[in-house]
Amino acid sequence: MSEWTDIEDKLGLDNLDEIVENEIKPLFRDVQNKAPVNSEPKFKTKLFKLILNTLFFVLLGVGIFILSFLPFGFFLIIIYVLVALIAYALAYIYVIRDEIDASLNKGMFYRSAKTRALKIICQHLDLNYASNPSAKPITFMGKTYSEADINGGDEPNDKSFEKVIKTAHRSGLLTVPSVYLNNRVEAEKFEESLQWFEDGFCGDYLGTSFTSVEWRDKRQVEGPQYHLLLFFKSPYKLSGETQMRTKVARWPGHKISQAEMKPISIGYSSIDEVFEFRGSDQVEARLIFDPLVLERLLDFSPDALFRAAAFEDTLIFDIAGDNQFGIIDLASGEYSDDTIEATLNDIYRMQQLVKAVAHIFSLRA
Repeated sequence: MSEWTDIEDKLGLDNLDEIVENEIKPLFRDVQNKAPVNSEPKFKTKLFKLILNTLFFVLLGVGIFILSFLPFGFFLIIIYVLVALIAYALAYIYVIRDEIDASLNKGMFYRSAKTRALKIICQHLDLNYASNPSAKPITFMGKTYSEADINGGDEPNDKSFEKVIKTAHRSGLLTVPSVYLNNRVEAEKFEESLQWFEDGFCGDYLGTSFTSVEWRDKRQVEGPQYHLLLFFKSPYKLSGETQMRTKVARWPGHKISQAEMKPISIGYSSIDEVFEFRGSDQVEARLIFDPLVLERLLDFSPDALFRAAAFEDTLIFDIAGDNQFGIIDLASGEYSDDTIEATLNDIYRMQQLVKAVAHIFSLRA
């Protein structure tokens, strides 16, 4: 029996072991063999590092010694040390810029391999995949990586991912709590600058189209940094608006309709202990947020933070937790059966939620 039998049965794939052994692993082995090698730093770079380090500590020591004899010397020393550290950091980055550039090139090389591997898997599952769903180039250290660079050299994404991201901003699920700009458009632009989007999937099941995007809040220092955003297009227009959250999560930051949002009970004590709901149509809320749908949510992780918004013809979930779809390490290029299996399980959990939501929508369609 193949070691991939369990996940093969869950995903409904035939010959998963052949896909992994004959398509995925050879791709990763080839990438590891062809990946750019980080060369030993040049003699000039080593010399500049030595000079920079020597100058820093000499000037730091001399400056502190002189300032200690001046009035308000303690405060002057603090300012001097901070300025010295900033200048040292900028100078050091400039000295090692070639090494940073080489590491970024290697990272993009591995990202391209990840993109190709996930596209292979998605082809067998009738899904589409994009590594960079926001379709925005990345600029770092003066070098710009285009959409084609990030997406593995393929054609640019279709516009469905961009539409989903805009809708998620409109729902308030991507709102940064500290953004208090009067102009909603300017606020959304500022929020987008703080967010990084990756790993986009889209497909269709039982007449319900879905799109998922993983996003990360660049400023988040406590709690989950990674969020999985799942967007569903309902086959019919919803009559009201409903928002959902786990009790330790924030409510979505915006309200779409003018209807009054009242607390809602789904009618199951076990659900009401974990989730909170508010909306304008309790009957519709109970239909959409069926216990089966919420169980599939909890399959991602009981400790994750869940939020959702349902309005017009849209249902969006935001799941804050661990990074997903890490089939290959983008820094080292390392992979294993465990990373491949974990990624397949990530896709399976997403697939199960899609099926649950599609089933609920089909009951009324």
